[in-house]
Amino acid sequence: MAGQSSAGDGILKTKRNSQYFKEGVPETFYVSDTPSSIILKGIIILIEKEYRENYLNCLYKLVIAQTILWGEVMSKPLMLGKTGFGRNIGLMIILFGFFLLCVIWGGLFMKINAEKQLEMENAVKETKNFARTFEEHTLRTIRGADQAVLFLKYEFERQGLTIDIPRYVREGRFSSQPFVLMGIIAADGMFAASNQVPFVPSNLKDREHFLVHTEKDSRELFISKPVLGRSSGKWSIQMTRRINKSDGSFGGVVVIAVDPFYFTSFYKELDLGKNSSVTLVGLDGVVRARQAGLDSAVGQDVRNDSLMTRLKQTEAGSFISRSPLDGVVRVYSYRGMKDYPLAVLVGVDEKEYFAPLQERIEGYYSLAGLISLVIVLFTFGMYFAAKHRQAAEDALKNMLDNLELQVEERTQELTRKNGELELAYNDLRNAQSQVIHQEKMASIGQLAAGVAHEINNPL
Repeated sequence: MAGQSSAGDGILKTKRNSQYFKEGVPETFYVSDTPSSIILKGIIILIEKEYRENYLNCLYKLVIAQTILWGEVMSKPLMLGKTGFGRNIGLMIILFGFFLLCVIWGGLFMKINAEKQLEMENAVKETKNFARTFEEHTLRTIRGADQAVLFLKYEFERQGLTIDIPRYVREGRFSSQPFVLMGIIAADGMFAASNQVPFVPSNLKDREHFLVHTEKDSRELFISKPVLGRSSGKWSIQMTRRINKSDGSFGGVVVIAVDPFYFTSFYKELDLGKNSSVTLVGLDGVVRARQAGLDSAVGQDVRNDSLMTRLKQTEAGSFISRSPLDGVVRVYSYRGMKDYPLAVLVGVDEKEYFAPLQERIEGYYSLAGLISLVIVLFTFGMYFAAKHRQAAEDALKNMLDNLELQVEERTQELTRKNGELELAYNDLRNAQSQVIHQEKMASIGQLAAGVAHEINNPL
């Protein structure tokens, strides 16, 4: 009896001594002190009856249960206690979703800004190239007109009023030139000779392009503001030089009137866009010629426009501005002419030019919005799943705590009963010893009585 196992040896006893085994159970299958051991303690109580009746079947179930539970515990890192990472997993999911949204929208804004910058650079590059081409076109026209002025000046100083300008035209000396009128203004301001047939005389002494030469000889070509010709009846830009007499005094003015819209015909040769514009403007702030879409105009006053301020600072540049003439916002590039008091300005409609980019941006926003919606839904789905999972784990933890308390109470009860059994066993052994002692004493008494009887009654 003393060598037998006590009644509680086959059951988990207390947390202070967890390695108790029924006789014959290999030590490799003991319930280890792992996170799953708490659950296994509860399982042991639930299958205690089967444990006693069928040991091997119960042991197999314990091994399988521990293996499964280890897998569950390792796959659920949320069970880290109230102060662990698991308690903050919902917040981490929200923060991670917010981080993804920040990455998506931050990246989108960076991409949009980069594409806008690239499109702006392309717009500036294109308008600069067009402005340079427009400048070259204008310079060729002005230099061609100046050559014709110098030729007529030389011929008039040599021939006087006998000069025959219509003959020069018939000979093809001025072919393919955009000249509205060519002529000579005498010193008294009267239009003395021209290429008109028949000739129409007129008084031009009040015209700026005549008055500018009366005081002194600047030896430069003068380019007037657009004027409505008294002889031709057409808008024109007057290009003039002073005629000197043999003594150097004022002898008149050579004038060639150029069609201002010839300069802006350049616009029609290029595909600048519906609301784009090309402008030839003087440094005096008066437009010599302008074409914007289908509208042609001359003579507008733009002295208060930002272009004039920019021309004073630098001869070439680019900027974005709303036109004071038609209110359209354009990307402009301008170039000042070194040899003449003129500047060319080319602008493309900002809204029209950036329309393809705006369509792409709207597509980006739609895609980013859809992705963001998916992320939000997924994030909240994971958040509520994590919350549900956490609640289940909390319930499981509470159950395990209760099971551990039951195990503790059961162990204490078994320990108490085991003590009672040991006490009863000791009492039984003492009683047995007393009975044996009494039986021995009775036997000795009977033997002594028999001996005494034999002594008293010899044969």
